Amino acid sequence: MVRYRTYKGNRRWQQGFRRDRPVSEIPASSSDVVGDRVHAKTTRALWSATRSRPGVRLSRRLAARPPNRVDQAQTAQTGGEATAATPRTRVPRTGAQTRPLPIGRRGFYVILAFVLALGFFSIGRLSVRGEVYPGVGISGVPLGGLTAIEARQRLGDRITALEQTRVTLSYDGHTSTRSLAELGLTFDLDASVRGAIGYGRRDHVVSSLLRPLGVAAGPVEVPPAIRFDRPTFEQTLLDFAREIDLAPVDAAITFDAAAPRLTEGRDGRVFDASSAQRELLGQIETATAPTLTLTALPQSPAVRAADLAPLVPNLAQALTEPLIFADGDRRWSLAVADLAGLIRITPPHDGQPATATLDPAAVRALGERLAGDIDRGSVEASIDQSGDVPRLIAASPGKTVRIDDFVAAVQSAFATGQHEVAIPIDQTTPTSTTETFLTGLGITDRLATGTSDFAGSEPGRATNVVVAAKLVDGVMIPPHGTFSFNHAIGEINATPGFVPAGASENGIAGTAVGGGVCQVTTTVFRAALKAGLPITEWWPHAYRNIYYEQGGWAPGFDASVQQPDDDPFNGSDFVFANPTDHWLLVRADITDETKLSVELYGAPTGYRVEIGDPIDTDEVSAAGSPSQESVDPTLPAGTVDLVQPARDGMTTTVVRHVYDASGSEISTDSFVSNYEPQGPSYRVSPDMADTTAAGQ
Repeated sequence: MVRYRTYKGNRRWQQGFRRDRPVSEIPASSSDVVGDRVHAKTTRALWSATRSRPGVRLSRRLAARPPNRVDQAQTAQTGGEATAATPRTRVPRTGAQTRPLPIGRRGFYVILAFVLALGFFSIGRLSVRGEVYPGVGISGVPLGGLTAIEARQRLGDRITALEQTRVTLSYDGHTSTRSLAELGLTFDLDASVRGAIGYGRRDHVVSSLLRPLGVAAGPVEVPPAIRFDRPTFEQTLLDFAREIDLAPVDAAITFDAAAPRLTEGRDGRVFDASSAQRELLGQIETATAPTLTLTALPQSPAVRAADLAPLVPNLAQALTEPLIFADGDRRWSLAVADLAGLIRITPPHDGQPATATLDPAAVRALGERLAGDIDRGSVEASIDQSGDVPRLIAASPGKTVRIDDFVAAVQSAFATGQHEVAIPIDQTTPTSTTETFLTGLGITDRLATGTSDFAGSEPGRATNVVVAAKLVDGVMIPPHGTFSFNHAIGEINATPGFVPAGASENGIAGTAVGGGVCQVTTTVFRAALKAGLPITEWWPHAYRNIYYEQGGWAPGFDASVQQPDDDPFNGSDFVFANPTDHWLLVRADITDETKLSVELYGAPTGYRVEIGDPIDTDEVSAAGSPSQESVDPTLPAGTVDLVQPARDGMTTTVVRHVYDASGSEISTDSFVSNYEPQGPSYRVSPDMADTTAAGQ
């Protein structure tokens, strides 16, 4: 027997096949014989036309192959015996013998590989670009060939429109419509686009191979991604039940004119949300116009009157007074009605009883509003020279409201029936005090104090005194500078805070904005007079005034100012000078509501000041002088109040002597007031106007 080794292309040597023919029968042109082994030089000479795999089946095909014409001729010449030395000669086929070349297994695989490669190339191109496969759409919107961004832009309006699809709710003859969004059913645009892009990548892969080639390119609808909010759905159904007066009603506490009132609850019915949800989602999937026929289940109220009854007494106590918030001397109040609006009732749950608290968010917002008024950084003492007159900026600590602690303090006060809350504040101190700053300027001593008492003033006049005193307080007078009262308080008609009040001009009684500011002018004059400072402008009143003679002061120690409407700073003023080499400071304060004091501070002057008693001359009787009347609309009807009795006219002279530290006289000043006689002054209600002309 002979064993052949054959190879195909670059394949390894393979085990050949056995033949029963002797070696002599193997054509010499096909192999070389070495010993008893035959080494094939070409497989084309050994294999049949079917190019079958070498081996046993090949040997059988060779054995079964019919002899060709050359073989037959040789066999006939040799008497039917073949010799190994006779070469085989291929006879060309004639035209009648030509057959189509069969594709064969290899050709089929080549074509199949080409088709698959083309499909995968198209899929890869779309995948790399992140595009939706052709023919894919959502809710009638074609998205094929679009990127994710383009698909979102095209699909966005459709999704919005779908969410506004109206759904009919029906129960026992009652109907109502809601949008899908109102029912808690919305569509996730991003997830929907991801689903469209994922078609053919994560699923339907086989059809996606042909889709880019135009095969099986029919439209494919990918359902939009649904988001369902069950609490919103249940609340919408409950609202519908309440609209038709079907739902149970919980017991509640309401506030009538800030007084708590307990209302009873009642049993009712609620809609079966689970079955309604299934029906809604089913209709959405079938793309039908949603109509929900609801079924109702009996339900008792979650809160009974007995659960809330213990809260009523405490609420009534908490609402008897406003809630006050305090920061030192400053106060803010929350009205009872506003406080009632912040109350939140928590029904019993998990074995815990019902509770009444204030809305934490609202209390926090209230604390933040207060912090807007209170919070500030620490301020270092300085002189503000940005305005008409220099002013002291006193050192002050920084303040910060602790909001969390404020909320806790308010809740605690409400729970315990308290009506005042101290605002919790953190403070930061400045690096130095006001006293240290003033000492650095040489302001170490109080030079003099002027006082007055405006008790009995009408409300408007008292208000103007307070406003003017605050404007004068803190005025700084530079070395060898001057103090002007009109510039210190500014233009009265343009300064916030001043109100109309009784005043007189050129001896004529009337009403003017800022009436009463001369109370402050008089008090500053008295301080400057006593300090021995040079007074460069001073104007007395034309008439005596009771408000300037209270507190032990005699006539002649008053001062007046006027601000003409056309030129406020060109009227009568009060002015004094600072003759020292250091700053002066003016401080004003009101105690006991009506007692005004003005203090002047600076470096020691060493002055000795002597003020003589007033000298009254040229007295003129007030008999027969007309009465003066001021109408006060705030007075009750029928009111006629005597403000001051009639005053005789006279000339009053006050003389001041000023001596320096060595005893030398620096100045002698005379202050002369010419008072006109004056009839009685009245303050009356509007209905009593012009009833005091006879001097009642």
